[in-house]
Amino acid sequence: MRLSLTSLIAAGHLAAAYPGMGKLLADLQKMQTHENHHNSRAPAGFLGSTTVLGDLANLPDTALTPVGANIKAVLSGNGGVPLGDSIPLYDAPGPLGSVACNADACCVHKYAMMDMYAMFGDPASGGCSSMARGAIRLGFHDAAAWDTNAGYGGGGADGSIVLSPVELARPINIGLQAIANQTWAWYERYHQYGASMADLIQLAAMTAVVACPGGPRMRFYVGRVDNTNAALDNMLPDPLSGADAVAALFAAKTFTSAGLAALLGAHTVSQQFHVAPGQAGASQDPTPGIWDNAYYNTTLAATPPPGVYRFPSDVAMAQSAGAQSTFQFFGTQAGRSVWQTAFASEYLRMSLLGVYNINSMTDCTGVLPQSTFQG
Repeated sequence: MRLSLTSLIAAGHLAAAYPGMGKLLADLQKMQTHENHHNSRAPAGFLGSTTVLGDLANLPDTALTPVGANIKAVLSGNGGVPLGDSIPLYDAPGPLGSVACNADACCVHKYAMMDMYAMFGDPASGGCSSMARGAIRLGFHDAAAWDTNAGYGGGGADGSIVLSPVELARPINIGLQAIANQTWAWYERYHQYGASMADLIQLAAMTAVVACPGGPRMRFYVGRVDNTNAALDNMLPDPLSGADAVAALFAAKTFTSAGLAALLGAHTVSQQFHVAPGQAGASQDPTPGIWDNAYYNTTLAATPPPGVYRFPSDVAMAQSAGAQSTFQFFGTQAGRSVWQTAFASEYLRMSLLGVYNINSMTDCTGVLPQSTFQG
């Protein structure tokens, strides 16, 4: 963590600022104790589910690889490190296609990341580009098309959103065609060297987050298996839905309302074009090129600032009993660092939905650029 939650709580003034803030800060104090015990930067268990995913759910701890052990610790709320800013930058051992590069699962992803990162900056604004926004949304939409009833091969982070024309053509995925076409081009270049579509989609999403100034560097693992079959329909949230419907949809994906609140913070860099066509291009907070926590206060405000469109489902979640205090805290200066870690933990869970070979995955976090976040 980049802040002392103990000193924050001792200050006392935040506990009375919002309804329910006292309980949230008490939970955060427990998180600080938990982190100190484990010498890690994992967010508190209350922020997310403790459900363990995929093959990790059935493997004894003695059978876990270092990757499997860290991921299980993060997912179960028992420590683990969801952020990757302490991991050194990876140096490719040779040119793409060389014997040395082909022998290292991370090498092809380093070259793919460089292609992606070059497209994700927006020099004119100093923020991240529309392609970066699309990559983040594509990562969410591929992975979230899954729930606990889907079973093996039933969607999730499997690349099917690009590999299946049926899935990409669904109304909920409108606006993703440009980034899907670009991801297909990356796949045609890098698949021959061992990169799966599923891994490339998640690599692009995580690279895009870092490309947005202030975005966290998350843990990136490779080894996902591609699936050309379309995921089941009606697995993604309708932006016009109420809080109960959205919370139930994500509960079936193993997310709590507070964990969902952390994920929704990605809307800090989003723009909408199709939910309210009359406001096409409107952002969801006043700084759409910057990864900051302005989204939370913007969503909680009585009225949106000029040029901002708030998804009705986001407003409903922000006002719900399960997520309101989390929205309020994440919108504070102190809460910004907590949100960064919480988002990394929750997105790690998202990126592994429907993945059943987690224990054999490879940690390639080092291929990602370093974060520019300053706590």
